[in-house]
Amino acid sequence: MIRFLTAAAALLAAGAALGAEAAYLGSYKWTHPDTEHHGGWSGLELGPNGTDFVAINDDTAVATGRLLRGPDGAVAGVETGPFAFLRDPRGGYLGRAWADSEGLAIAADGTLVISFEGRHRLARYDRDGTFLGDLPKDDAWADLQKNSGLEALAADADGTLFVLPERSGRQSRPFPVWRLDGERWTRAFEIPRRGPYLPVGADFGPDGRLYLLERHLAGLFGFTSRVRRFDLSAGAGLGEETLVTTRAGMHDNLEGVAVWHDGARIRLTLIADDNFKFFQKTEFVDYAVVE
Repeated sequence: MIRFLTAAAALLAAGAALGAEAAYLGSYKWTHPDTEHHGGWSGLELGPNGTDFVAINDDTAVATGRLLRGPDGAVAGVETGPFAFLRDPRGGYLGRAWADSEGLAIAADGTLVISFEGRHRLARYDRDGTFLGDLPKDDAWADLQKNSGLEALAADADGTLFVLPERSGRQSRPFPVWRLDGERWTRAFEIPRRGPYLPVGADFGPDGRLYLLERHLAGLFGFTSRVRRFDLSAGAGLGEETLVTTRAGMHDNLEGVAVWHDGARIRLTLIADDNFKFFQKTEFVDYAVVE
């Protein structure tokens, strides 16, 4: 009995799911004729119907199109045209030092809000890549680790933006979450850091909760991914639940997540960043939340 209670307490301390989990539905490998720029997809947004999509990659490409879904509800095909590319204020292409686009959110007016990991910042763009303006910066971002900056970005139902970095500075330190209040960022709350997983994508679901995609490279075994969700109205505990933790190598490097409702249940659609490596793949992955 003592051993059982100890194990149960450990699960609670680790933020394990109690009463909810995500069931795997399927995966689809996405190919595109623009092989030079196809890959590195790290940000994903879906329309309420779960088919209209926008994705961005690490190399400033923007893909818009439609996802085709099979009988099981998982992605079974992708329709999209030529990619657009993010531009600088003068209309030119972004230089390498200013690229590394990572997080994606859709503003209330339909424009794109994108976070960048190289030069830590956020900016607004039209879907054709036209630059619309920088967002305010926070002084704390100057201390973010190189190549581990503003990775996960999400907008709630009111259009309020939330962003968090890929790393917190040490494994015992929680991840800070900044909220844009008007023209100023505030440190809204912290998300507990549990194990080796690092945030790579975020989205607010139709239930108003924040869904956080995290990943860990388990050496030669490949990537393992985890999705946690948080109820921001639940107080200091944030109502934390772990919905899924995948085995190493089950999926590729999942970095983007979009949360929607299919009329019966909440759905998670994720996209993998292949790092432009021939031995990795770009794939869409679908899960359904089982309450």
